[in-house]
Amino acid sequence: MTASKTIPSFDDLPLNKNDPFLSAWGLYGKDDKLGFLNRLTPDVVLAAAKEIKTGKRISLDWALDAPQVPLFGRPAFQHKIVPEGPKCVNDDFWSLNTQSSRDGFRHYGYQKERRFYNGVTMEEIHSGTSTANGIGAWAKEGIVGRGVLLDYFSWATAQGRPPTTLGSHAITLQDLHDVAASQGTELQFGDVLLIRTGNMSSEELSQWGDYGAAEKGWIGIKQGKDMLRYIWENFSAVACDAPSLEVWPPQTEIAMHEVLLAGWGCPIGELFDLEALATYCKEIGRWTFFTTSETFKEQRKDDMPYLGLKGNGLLAGISASAGMGFVLFGYDDGVMGGVLVAPSFLEQFDQPSASLQGTIVSIFIIGCVIGLLSLGAVLQSCSYQVAQLLVGRIVAGIGLGLIVSNIIVWQTECSPSKYRGLLVASSLSFLLVGQVLAYWLEYGTGYITSSASYRFPMAFQAVLGIATGVMLYFMPESPRYLFAKEKRNEAIEIFRLLNTHKGVVDEETVNKTVSELAEAIALESQQAGWKELLRSDNVGSRRRVLLACLINACQAWSGSTPISYFTTLIFEQSVGMSYHTAALVSGILQVWFLTASLGTWWSIEKVGRRVSFMVGCAGMAVIMAILAAMVKVNTHASGIVATLMIFLYQAFYTWSFMGGIWVYGPEIMPLAHRAKGEGLATACLWLSAFVVVEVIPIAIASIGWKVFVMFAVFNLAYIPMVYFLFPETSGLSLEEIDMAFIGGGNPVKKAAELRRRIKRGENVTLDEVFADTDGKKRDVIQLETVGPSKA
Repeated sequence: MTASKTIPSFDDLPLNKNDPFLSAWGLYGKDDKLGFLNRLTPDVVLAAAKEIKTGKRISLDWALDAPQVPLFGRPAFQHKIVPEGPKCVNDDFWSLNTQSSRDGFRHYGYQKERRFYNGVTMEEIHSGTSTANGIGAWAKEGIVGRGVLLDYFSWATAQGRPPTTLGSHAITLQDLHDVAASQGTELQFGDVLLIRTGNMSSEELSQWGDYGAAEKGWIGIKQGKDMLRYIWENFSAVACDAPSLEVWPPQTEIAMHEVLLAGWGCPIGELFDLEALATYCKEIGRWTFFTTSETFKEQRKDDMPYLGLKGNGLLAGISASAGMGFVLFGYDDGVMGGVLVAPSFLEQFDQPSASLQGTIVSIFIIGCVIGLLSLGAVLQSCSYQVAQLLVGRIVAGIGLGLIVSNIIVWQTECSPSKYRGLLVASSLSFLLVGQVLAYWLEYGTGYITSSASYRFPMAFQAVLGIATGVMLYFMPESPRYLFAKEKRNEAIEIFRLLNTHKGVVDEETVNKTVSELAEAIALESQQAGWKELLRSDNVGSRRRVLLACLINACQAWSGSTPISYFTTLIFEQSVGMSYHTAALVSGILQVWFLTASLGTWWSIEKVGRRVSFMVGCAGMAVIMAILAAMVKVNTHASGIVATLMIFLYQAFYTWSFMGGIWVYGPEIMPLAHRAKGEGLATACLWLSAFVVVEVIPIAIASIGWKVFVMFAVFNLAYIPMVYFLFPETSGLSLEEIDMAFIGGGNPVKKAAELRRRIKRGENVTLDEVFADTDGKKRDVIQLETVGPSKA
């Protein structure tokens, strides 16, 4: 057979010219612990299951205490039966060396470089808590695949040259080819190779301990690049019934243990009992079979990833980490509103004009579009000149832009469909926590007469940025991202952790998610580049990206951005409050804003995205109209009403745009474009916010109440736009949302039909054939995917 196209050519090894001889470090990721076992994909395992024809089961294990005299001077197996009186109870205690039958990746390293698989060092292995290259990683899914027995002993005996079991005897690559040909055995990529070298009884092995293995030598495969190429191109693991896979003494300078274990992560099995298997294979005339092998599962500290969280606990950790990013976002959203009117700030920067105030706030948004947060916070807090302050705002904006545009995609892709809206909405409530923190911190420092009144609030951004980074460090990568990058096993493991409840994995959900994801990736496989981002393709990429960009751009023109950034300024200039009163009311407003946002946790899923958008826009339009009238009247009573309108506006805003755009944008994006598309959509949000924030201080100073009329008109215009263009996505998985856009037609109507079918309990999958409104059918790729266990 030929090597799989999924692996590099043997002639390309080592993959990195600076790595050891023939190594493939990094092929499956720098932190991979499975090596060649990654070749045991669900497709390979599914094909192996077809080898089950007779139902016969054969053990390949030796007794734990065989051989009686341990090989290579290793400690003997010990077994104690300890009574646990006074009850009639016994406990069995075992002590054994697992290296007696399996060689893991930390058993034998590159001797010159003193490195193990993927560059792991001796110091890492002996750190006390490390599971680097441990066989415990194999136990999570086991070694399951198609086994192939090459019965060298029977073939050589038939040739009239039976091999000696106690002495140096090399099995060449040609020998193995001849054995396979005589058996009629054809190899398949990913096979588990078993080589029978001889009929080795426990008594014969005992002699090795009497006079030393090194003096006598032993049978095994001949070392060489041709043998290594054979293993590289065909197998997922190799094993034999001899004390070592390789002939001893070695007949070339190539140490295959180094390459197989340390270079490739190829498991080696030794001292397997192949006698009964060989007898049965000869009886039925077939030397291929379904094989499984299980190892001991070690559980050290770092073998519990993501702080040991699973299921709802892991979802909570992801939401809290994403929420911390939004605390950071909200903090900056609110911090400049109070800083701009702080007396010490105005004095330090020579009473900046309305135009310059808009620039100081909006220049941060340009940084967000570019997408170094802590450095920006330091620059801002240390500023003595406007130019330095502007540079600090840009640098901080770059950091926040990178965080926000990625963190919302990450959370969306990690969240199950039925909780996605709620979890993202809860994280957005953290944004308001950041605003509350900013406003009350500024209110508390507002009585300080020195520059610390504004420097400390700006410097505090760095603390929040560091906290966000620390929390994210302990959380998993998006499984959908890993799947798209062909890190399938790691992605499935995260899906299994996310769907573990009370210690039980919901295999049905994992299987459904993995299958739909595989189908979605197949459909989108040709739409991954920037050029395809706005093309009209079979998954509706252009329409989906444009919808996300449109809804993001609309937010700032609803009036939310100036309310967020210039709350204190509006209370002072439009409503007529003093600085301290405006700061106090702004702080109370943010507490109300946070409280109102809790309603979004319920409405985002129960009411849906579309209704939330339309009702919210209608409410904001009415409120902005009343606010404009009250500001125009300009009396004490109208000021009170205007203040109440701002409070009411924040409630309608958080029930619509606040949670809606951050949930809606990432979930309607096709997987291949989700990161790029959401980055573009977020850029549209920042750019529109930049324009609004830049002009609002000037507009308030120039046309006053008419500014709020403008926002009322925009909100009214959004209602029909949402109704006709934006499909409902609540209750749909990310892959089911794909179905609303596949094959043309009206996605609003198709999404509504999908939701009706799901509510009726119908099974909706991507392998269906959709009909356009004109009745023409379009083919959709159908894949079958099988994950670990049931999945």
